[in-house]
Amino acid sequence: MTPVLAGRWQTRTLAMWTIGLLMTILVSVAFNDQAPYYFLFYVWVIGMVADVAYDRIQTMRWEHDWTPLHHFITGVVEGGIMWMVASLVTLPGLPDSVPLDRFLIHYVVVFVFVFAMVWGGMKVLFPTWRFSGGRFI
Repeated sequence: MTPVLAGRWQTRTLAMWTIGLLMTILVSVAFNDQAPYYFLFYVWVIGMVADVAYDRIQTMRWEHDWTPLHHFITGVVEGGIMWMVASLVTLPGLPDSVPLDRFLIHYVVVFVFVFAMVWGGMKVLFPTWRFSGGRFI
């Protein structure tokens, strides 16, 4: 699949607010903490902004495609940016100090399930999705 910017945004939104939210609920209950919901929102915002850059980078690749390795790398980059921002700035809804282990557990759980959904489940549930540049609408 060669995603277009609108497709990236639609896919990210659907995956984050279905599978990502479900995993966030589980992590939030396990930690007895509301911070994961805010992290999910902030990572979604960072990802929406970063998708503009990813779209530009993708057009420079000879096949104009985005591989699972690229998806993995962008996940690492977005997680790193989120952690740096949360460490340097007090964001609304987040405590002043968030333990790195809790952040990593939440981020990795959400990322693994969203990654699996995008590279597996979406192709089964939405067969035309991959031929529409990742767009649903």
